[in-house]
This record gives sequence, structure tokens and C-alpha cells, in this order.
Amino acid sequence: MFKRLFLLLWLTRSLLAVEEGSASLHDKIEITAKKLTSTKSTVTARDGVVVYYQDSVIRADSAFYDRETQLLVLDGDIEMIGYQGTKEHMKHLEIHTGTKEVHFEELFFISKNDVWLFTQEANKKEGNYTFGETILSSCDVTDPTWKMVASRAVYDSGDKYMKAYGAKMYFKDVPVFYTPYLAFSTDRNRGYGIYGTFRFIDSDHSSGSMRLGYFRDTEDFRKREGTREIEHYGFEMKYDSTRIISDLFPDGFKDELYLNGIYLNDIEYLNLQQSQFSTFGQVPIQESRLNYFLANDEYYFGLNAKYFIDTRLTDNDTTIQQLPVIQLHKYLDRLIWNNLTYSVDLQLKNFDRLEDSTMKQAEMKIPFEFTTAFWDDFVNLSLGETLYYNKSFFGNGDYTYNDFEYFNNYHSAKLFTDLTKKYDSFIHVLQPSLEYVLPGSESQSPVPFDDLSQEQKDLFVVGQKEEYVALSLSHYFYDTDMNLKFFQRISQHYYVDREYKFSDISSEMQYNWRKWQFYSDITYAVEFDEIRESSTRITLNESSYNFSLGHTFKQQLADNSVTVSANDINLNFGYRWDDTVRMYGSLTYNIDTSESKQWLFGGSYKKDCWGVTAALRQDITPRPEGATTENSFYIQFDFSPFVSLGSASFQ
Repeated sequence: MFKRLFLLLWLTRSLLAVEEGSASLHDKIEITAKKLTSTKSTVTARDGVVVYYQDSVIRADSAFYDRETQLLVLDGDIEMIGYQGTKEHMKHLEIHTGTKEVHFEELFFISKNDVWLFTQEANKKEGNYTFGETILSSCDVTDPTWKMVASRAVYDSGDKYMKAYGAKMYFKDVPVFYTPYLAFSTDRNRGYGIYGTFRFIDSDHSSGSMRLGYFRDTEDFRKREGTREIEHYGFEMKYDSTRIISDLFPDGFKDELYLNGIYLNDIEYLNLQQSQFSTFGQVPIQESRLNYFLANDEYYFGLNAKYFIDTRLTDNDTTIQQLPVIQLHKYLDRLIWNNLTYSVDLQLKNFDRLEDSTMKQAEMKIPFEFTTAFWDDFVNLSLGETLYYNKSFFGNGDYTYNDFEYFNNYHSAKLFTDLTKKYDSFIHVLQPSLEYVLPGSESQSPVPFDDLSQEQKDLFVVGQKEEYVALSLSHYFYDTDMNLKFFQRISQHYYVDREYKFSDISSEMQYNWRKWQFYSDITYAVEFDEIRESSTRITLNESSYNFSLGHTFKQQLADNSVTVSANDINLNFGYRWDDTVRMYGSLTYNIDTSESKQWLFGGSYKKDCWGVTAALRQDITPRPEGATTENSFYIQFDFSPFVSLGSASFQ
């Protein structure tokens, strides 16, 4: 027969005993064993010991508990199973029930995601583990394909997040990578990578990376190539967080902060790199961006800032900066009646620089809309009124007028419907609409906008909305299982006061047949009787392979609305040999120049806890100093679910 002893223990910082009846059920300790002895202050259990503590079940060879020190000690072959699916094996375990601190010796830990860890010594407090020298992997325990060895590590069991210090990555027994610090999630639902950057503030809701670079040319190279600077240096930083201060607000609020910044002394800092942060290209004007928003279902607050560096200039004093824009928005809401709605948008803008004109501006837009239906909801009518106000203040110069005020309004009316009809083998949805926009009144003070100085007018544009009629038609065909088979969207504007009344016609359509997709998007310039832009694509998606062939066309017409021409054929394909091997490739070919702009061919192998991806690629990249051809070889190792690393290229 088993003897059972139930001990109700209190979690308190005091050394004094308290009444058992008020202990939290979560903090109760229950011990069962075949052999159990006790004194006034101690309990000793042997042979088949099972301990239930804080949603964990612990099996051990022996257990000892001291009531006075509130210390529970277990020895032997110990196994702990947590309610979140974790398992822990160890030789020695000490639990300080008063402080909730836990000490382990020879700990083997495995999560429900099959990530395992072994360390000689570890401590746990409030869900956070601190490990000594640690081995971890997600491969087979007896002979892991890869493993990570760290001098020490910290693990947050709540966020499933690991921080490793002095980490060495081994493939079999061969070391392939070392980093002094590495942070990653152990949850397979997330993905993290290692890049040629320093990562920081990585968590379940945030991530960050920074990079510094410095290059110095020889004097001979500078004279030969005519570079402006002999030294090229820069700093790049990216940070994103989906939780900043939203926890301080009532339920329903969410916020996010995004920072993508760069500082460099000239464009060669980017040209000399083998790989760039994906957001920064070799264009002469580099942009840093800061975005933050806080919102719920009714209100939105946004803070946006942009900082530009023009690498063509000797300094940045005349480059206009947007520091910052503050936006306050009231989402669409009813006004008196349910079919009368409004919204409010307020923006405060600051355009600044050291030299030349600057401006501070406040603008507000308030649209009102009344919607009703006729003939049993077959026809809908929308009547709108939009109010716009702008107040601008100018600085950093002597102007005849230091401020400018502008107001306008416009009226709109829209007839639209949403019709659905079911046939024997398909369902047809038809959505035509006809909209008319009429400009209203306009006020400009103290003078008309055209009478401001050119420096002031370069900072912003105001103007009354044009009078136009817009016709659009969308229709969709579904099969009886509501799978989309075909859609088409077509639209055109008629401008009353323009010399040429008709705008471009836009037509987009797609036909889905079995695993095939046929897509077309065409913009036709009626005035010039020519196609301005077009994009066509044929796609096949099968379980073991996919294929896509497309054509992109853009041409410059007399109105110069398209600034960059294109006439390219695009080919993409992928083939899955089995669950472990996949091959893929792509080609972009310019018809006008009869040469490729880019090609790529690669493959990947993935098995259980690891994988490898390799590819060959050629890019012809336009740069301010002239186009260059770059041949690249890329290889990446994936150690699931931790990291992806590895990249190489050659010129």
C-alpha cells in the first residue's frame, strides 16, 4: 500500500509558519511514495516518489523536505513533466518553495517542439532558466546532425526564447560558426536568421539589427577612378516592435514602432558591400524612416518621420527633411442616423532643413456621406460632402507672406449596385458604379497660391478637385462551390474641363482553369491610341512543380506619366523532387536589348532538423556611376528551429 502525505505550503518571504487553510492551490505540494517518514520539521520519502508542484509532475528516487527552510530536495533518476509539454531529466533537484527558485544538476531539458538542451548546472526563477555550459539541438539526441554549444545561456519558458553566449555551431563534430551572442525563438511557428549584422532586443514582439561599415581607398585608386571620398563609412539600423505602450491603455489598443535608418558619407559605402539591408539600394538619395502608431477600432494616432541624405551633395544642409508628421484620425462613424457617416483626419507636418525655406503645416479633412437604397436594395445612392482645410507657416527666409491659409470642399454622388445571380453551373456577381464629383467653393489667403514665392510653392501643392465622371464595372464568376473562376475590373474617368476629356482605361482580369491561372492588367491611353502599361502572366501550380511565364511592358508617351520604360519577359519555375529536395530558378530577359537582366538557379535540401539552400545568380544593377554585372553564389544552412546562416558572393 502506498502511504500518502499532503503538504500545503505557503509562498511567503517570511520565515514564520502560517495557517495551511489559506495556501494557494497553485502552490500546493503533494508527495506520494512507498516509504515515507516525517518529523516535526522534516519529511523524507523513498521508493517510487512522485511530487505534484505548480502544474508539474516530478518523479524521483528520493525526496527530502525541510519545513523550516522551505527547501525540497530530490535525488536519483529525476523526471519532471510540465503542463506546457516540457520534459526535464536530472540527477539532483532543489526547490526553494518560498522563493520559487530551483537548482538543477545534470539537467536534460526537452520542449514540446522537440528542442532539447543538456547542461551540468542550471537555475530557474520565475520561469527564467540560467544555464552553465550548454549543448542544445533539435536533432536526434544520440547522434545529432547539428548542435550548438554555448558557454552559458538564458531561457524564458513563457516566451519560448533563448539567449546564448559564446555560441559555437557544429555540423556533426565540425565547428562551422561562432558568435559571442545569439538570441532566437524555440517556437517552430516563428523564424529567425543570422545576418552579417549585430542583432539586439529580439523577443516575441520585437527585433533589431545594426551594422557599421568602414572602407578606405588607396590614393592610386582614388585618382584612377575619380571617387569623391577616400573614406567610405556608414551605419545602418533596423528595429521593429509590436508592443511599446499599448499595455498602458484599455483593451482593444495596439501599437507598433518601426525604424529603418541609415547614415553614410557617400554612396560608395553601399557599392562596396556584397549585400545590403534589403531596404537600401544604390540610389543617390538614401531615406531613413521612423513610423509609430497607436490605434483601436475608433481612433488612430500616428507619428512618422523621414530623414534624407543626398549623396550627390557635399553636405545635407539644403535637403528637406520630414521631422515629423503627426496624424490623428477618427474612423468612420455614424452621425445622427446609421446611414449618415463621417470621419476626421488631422495631420501636423514639419518640413525642416538648415538652409532654404522650411514649413510647418496643419491640415484637416472631414468627409460626410449619406447612403440609401432603392427598389428593394437593387440600386444604392451615396451622397458625399468633403471639407478640406490647410494652414501653413513658412520659415528660414524673408518672405512677403509668412503664412498661407487654404480651404475647399467638393460634392460627390455615386450610383452603385451589387447583384448576384445563380445559374445551374456557376454564380455571377455584377458590381457597376457611376460616380460624379463636383468641386465646390475655394478660399486662399492672404493671397492666391500662385502669388507665393517659388521657394514656398516648392514645399507643397494645393488645388481644387477636378470635375469628373467615373464609370467602373467589376464582375466575378464562381462555380457552385464558390471557387473564383473569372474576374474583370474595368474603369475610366471623363474630365469635364480638360482639353482631352477621357482618361486612360484600366482593365484587369484573371481566369482560373484547374491548376492554371491566366492574368492580364492593361492600361490603355485613349488620347494616344496606345497601350501605356501591360502585365500578363500564365501560372501553373501543381503539387510537385510550379511554373510562371509573364511579360511586363511600359512605354513613355508624350505626357511623360511613365518615366521608366520596360519590355521584359519573366520566367519562374520550381520543382519538388520529394519532401526533402527542391529546385527552382528564374530569368528576366529584356526584349529591346536582347539580353538578360537577371537569372537565378538553385536548390534546397531539408531533412528533419536541418537543411541547406544554394543558388547561382547574375544581376545587372543600375548604379549612379554606371551599370554593373554581379555574379553571386549563395548558400544557406538552416538549423531548425533556431537559425539560418551563410552567404557568399563573387564579382
